[in-house]
Amino acid sequence: MRDLTPQEFVDEILVKKYDPVCVIVGFNFYFGKGRAGDATTLKAICADNGIDVIVVSPVQDAGENYSSSRARTAVRTGDFATAAAILGRPFQISGPVLHGDKRGREIGYPTANQ
Repeated sequence: MRDLTPQEFVDEILVKKYDPVCVIVGFNFYFGKGRAGDATTLKAICADNGIDVIVVSPVQDAGENYSSSRARTAVRTGDFATAAAILGRPFQISGPVLHGDKRGREIGYPTANQ
């Protein structure tokens, strides 16, 4: 998918796979190979396909924009309060629990492997 041009992305992914009526993106949205397309590009291509595009303005906290990069950094550094504020909900991980070697329970710390 990363090798698709903006036009190919809209045609092959958005239109053929999802057939949306409206697409919502952030103010700093880029897509297509080499980040060739932005929100303005998306609006133009989508207009040809009868798809509305809404561009969301930035939301800030303490002078910093909320962003997926900032949320990932907050999770990576253990700042779950900031991650929750950005995400609008507590950070969570979901997936199947896999059986391991059960070593944790031998030392009093049972674990769940995902």
